[in-house]
Amino acid sequence: MIIDDKLKMHDLGFYQLRNKPSQKKLQQYYNKKYYQEQTGSYQNNYNDDEIKYFDLKINQKAYVIDKLINYKGRLLDVGCGEGFTLQYYFNKGWDVKGIDFSQSGIEKHNPDMGKYIDVGDIYDKINKYIDKKFNFDVIYLTNVLEHVLDPVKLLKTLKSLLSSR
Repeated sequence: MIIDDKLKMHDLGFYQLRNKPSQKKLQQYYNKKYYQEQTGSYQNNYNDDEIKYFDLKINQKAYVIDKLINYKGRLLDVGCGEGFTLQYYFNKGWDVKGIDFSQSGIEKHNPDMGKYIDVGDIYDKINKYIDKKFNFDVIYLTNVLEHVLDPVKLLKTLKSLLSSR
């Protein structure tokens, strides 16, 4: 169903752009503008209340994860952005890995996490993880699906990286 000249409804009931950018243009945008020009909701600096808010949001999700997984596992944060989630789980003793189009957000806010992320096209990185038979106990995906060209494909692909424990 076409909603207007810019949006259409996907078969699964969510709205998407009718004319999507190419993967190359999307990658360039996130690599060169999104964090660097503060195009999204990201900033160069956050005050203490904003940091507390981020921590509370991570703690909400961690509460559920801790109920389901009672061990320190492997976490993949897709679209890890500024690295707050990576830092949280790393501090809890988890083995962490992140993927993002850019390292700019992490460099500004959690530079110690830079060595745990792979920068580039998330589909390429995920496919390399699949080829190497990587698996993760938790795949963390916050504010990502609205930024990718094919969110359904991304979710199906990520499912193959989940650990069977």
